[in-house]
Amino acid sequence: MRRAVTICFAIAVAASVCACEKPEGFDADYRKAEAKVGLGDNDGAVAAYRKLIDRYPNDPRRAGAMLRVGDLCATMLADDALAIKAYGRIIDEYPLSDTSMLARERRAHLNEKLGRMDDAIEDYSALLKHFPKNADRTRYRILLVGAYLAKRNFAQARLELKPLFDDPKTPPGVREQALFAAGESFFLEDRPANAVPYYQQLLKEFPTSKLASEAELHLATCVEEMGYLGTAREITRDAARDYPNRQVIDARLESIKERGTKPLDTGGEGLPGQRKPEASSEKAQPKK
Repeated sequence: MRRAVTICFAIAVAASVCACEKPEGFDADYRKAEAKVGLGDNDGAVAAYRKLIDRYPNDPRRAGAMLRVGDLCATMLADDALAIKAYGRIIDEYPLSDTSMLARERRAHLNEKLGRMDDAIEDYSALLKHFPKNADRTRYRILLVGAYLAKRNFAQARLELKPLFDDPKTPPGVREQALFAAGESFFLEDRPANAVPYYQQLLKEFPTSKLASEAELHLATCVEEMGYLGTAREITRDAARDYPNRQVIDARLESIKERGTKPLDTGGEGLPGQRKPEASSEKAQPKK
């Protein structure tokens, strides 16, 4: 009897020792890493997440831990290179997951910040290709257009905008940005006559837009360059109501002061959804 009791006791002790040595599991390890974030120990948190990622190679939740590493590196540690590497690991190991989608967008933003437009364009293009039905697809296209504008590839920017203009279901907020981007593509390319219809349409459809004052000011610049100085002065004064920098307004007004007047009449030609102005046969010199 004593021998049986002794054996049972020994088994119970051994089981308890094993239980103590056994890892607590993914959730417990994740909570420990999060606790370090709460204490402000961001380096320790990153190390804990990385340990967790290596400890559970077959757990799909590790993709979320990888994303957490990338976000901590990008924000709290301000280490863009490590963040890009962390996001890249998610994309490599979980290429079509929702986490990968988030990682691609965040990596693209960082690459834009670092001036690596080709890398950003690659990620935005991949988002459109691999997640064509995602609710954010129109926003991804706008971001792609912005990257092409930053790269001064104006023709490709306009090509990427075409699906947004062609689709009647494009959300109003996205269409608003698309109209402004189209105008900017011509404005920066020093083609004011082509830019005017897009700025006009934006102001017609979205008069209270946050982009309205900037569109008005660029519209004024365009019509001034086209020789319609009186109209340019009127548009500039209208822009002054909401434009945040009064010095810019005063400088624009001064530049067209007493230079003559001429009414602007585009006749609606070139408005989005109608026939657009033909590109000039002469190669324009882009704005610097």
